[in-house]
Amino acid sequence: MVERTELLAPAGNMECLQAAIQNGADAVYFAGQDFGARSYADNFDEAGIFRAVEYCHLHSAAAYITVNTAVFDREFRRLENFIATLAKASIDGVIVQDLGVVRTIRTICPDLPLHGSTQMTVHNLAGVLEAEKIGLRRVVLSRELSFAEIQNIISHCHAEIEIFIHGAMCMSYSGQCLMSSVLGGRSGNRGRCAQPCRLSYAGQAGNQHYLSLKDMSLIAYSGELAGSGIASLKIEGRMKGPAYVASVVRTYRDCLDGLRIPTIEETERLDRVFYRGGLTDGYFTGKTGREMFAFDKPDNPYARLTAENLTPIERKYLLNAAVSIQTGKPVRIDIQNDDFKVRIYGNLPAEPAKQHSLEKEEVCRQLMKTGGTPFVFREMNVTLQEGLFLPVRELNEVRRQALAAVKDKILERYPKWNCRSYSKTDALEKDDFLGYTCVVHTEEQFQVASDFEFSYLYLPVSLLAKNPEKFLPEADRIVILPPAIQKDEELAVFDEQLRNLYQLGYRHLLVENIGGLQYGGQFILHGGHRLNLLNTRALEEGKNVGLATVCLSPELNLAQIRDIKKYLPAEVIVYGHLPLMVTENCILKNTGVCPQLRQNEMKKKTIPCPCEAGTGKLLDRKGMEFPVIRDGNACRSVVLNAYPTYMGDKKEDIKKCGAAYQRLWFTIETAEECRKICRDYLQGIPCGIEEYTRLHFYKGVQ
Repeated sequence: MVERTELLAPAGNMECLQAAIQNGADAVYFAGQDFGARSYADNFDEAGIFRAVEYCHLHSAAAYITVNTAVFDREFRRLENFIATLAKASIDGVIVQDLGVVRTIRTICPDLPLHGSTQMTVHNLAGVLEAEKIGLRRVVLSRELSFAEIQNIISHCHAEIEIFIHGAMCMSYSGQCLMSSVLGGRSGNRGRCAQPCRLSYAGQAGNQHYLSLKDMSLIAYSGELAGSGIASLKIEGRMKGPAYVASVVRTYRDCLDGLRIPTIEETERLDRVFYRGGLTDGYFTGKTGREMFAFDKPDNPYARLTAENLTPIERKYLLNAAVSIQTGKPVRIDIQNDDFKVRIYGNLPAEPAKQHSLEKEEVCRQLMKTGGTPFVFREMNVTLQEGLFLPVRELNEVRRQALAAVKDKILERYPKWNCRSYSKTDALEKDDFLGYTCVVHTEEQFQVASDFEFSYLYLPVSLLAKNPEKFLPEADRIVILPPAIQKDEELAVFDEQLRNLYQLGYRHLLVENIGGLQYGGQFILHGGHRLNLLNTRALEEGKNVGLATVCLSPELNLAQIRDIKKYLPAEVIVYGHLPLMVTENCILKNTGVCPQLRQNEMKKKTIPCPCEAGTGKLLDRKGMEFPVIRDGNACRSVVLNAYPTYMGDKKEDIKKCGAAYQRLWFTIETAEECRKICRDYLQGIPCGIEEYTRLHFYKGVQ
């Protein structure tokens, strides 16, 4: 059981970091100049990191650094140097997303504590258990989990669990959003999200912010959270200023310590400091719905901000001192607290006074002037021989040296982590072209695709489990496609489906989340694109955890694909409406489409749900239509790219990059469209689609 639930605060700069700690944060998280998921914050240079960590440790707070972006191969040398810097700075933990980064840090600095970022999309117990196996000490769960789901995970794992309790919420599951990347080349997985979910979209009520969630606030549940076994309660906001950090941290600190709900004044404080149309308790109670959204999002969320006069509640080191001043001897001061002892001697011997003699009160007054340091003398005993004199500057110097020695004693308790060079895996590269693969979502698409020479056919488990015998003739090349998101109660059904399919002879399974690695002792595992694998070391780690093939991230360009060492056969998505978002809230309910159908034709069962039928759409302000489909059988939305990717007439460029497989991805296409695209692609001719995209193959992302 967690002894004390940590209150974890954001720090975009040193002023925010100090505001967090002075208002009661137990820990802060921040980023260096690179590799942080908020690249537009001020962040910290190398010297700033050392100052920040030192400030935290001298105030009994932990310091965590974010290395929670996807990393390209060319960036790893710089990453290794950065990790060495963090090791010297005695950082308390590193927050990570990329499996290649996990492998790197585990190899070069094996004792450095690793925390799995919410960007890893860990949303069930299986994901946490697999995170433990790859060396993560703490896991930040997806924001979409309820309190009951979080508690179930805590009761069955050893890893520390961290959750978000306040701040901005993304519409998509973190780590599963490519919308900013695809629309503007600014990758959310690399900390450069342009926040397209905060824009307005078209719906029955006109143009509104249908994807803009209100800010989360779990302040009303402070009493439950404090004793829940959750290791860390995290406040979002590295892009926000010190006034925000101070106000939010202080409010949570007071409520958590008092095990109480907030006062009216405290609630108003949270609403003032940043206002995005109000606050919501998010998914904490297990509910979803329109009340979570700020459809009429204010243009200036800081408009209500007023200055708060908050008295610092810094934690101070309480010290006891014994001072001895004797004739002909330098002053001696012994300082101790519960953890250490320090003895310091002055430089000048005490001499008989010619005029003014030292008094005990004067000695105490001078030595207890600790100023802006984190130290306070609780007790000071002075042994002073009468009739002696020492210059005031000598007492000041002794105090300075003594406090410097105390500071060193405190800081030396924090380990300097040992680092070594990265050792590469000796393995043959798998860069031969092996064929084409195909993802289908309907039985009609499957009937078409099975007529072509695809090496693998990916079928949704929801389709396969309905009538598995029908697809059995193709079992050797069928890969079971799970939903992107599977909460624990859904996994029970999925496990039963897998058992039945395995008994019938199905042996291949796609892994879209690290939780899927649990099936490695039974199925042949294929790593999906949702794992965000985009570097050589991620492929090394993929091989290490038992994957047979991997699908590379669609954020890679051709040169980057080429330069990745293929420790596993690598697959590349070359056709399809790429999934841009996976959302726990139903988008079509927000826009007013789904409820209307449910009230009318759906009750008569004459018209299916639009996301199930493939007719759901999200329209942006320019009239661009983004198809919306379901994620499996759950009422979750998957937003697809408005234009399909197509590389059929450029497939030789893909082959030259060493990709073993080229994947076609069908979602909303009819059987006729599916057949034509398969034929055109395999023949290597331009498609007849009016508008399509080359995605990132020739440009890449920021």
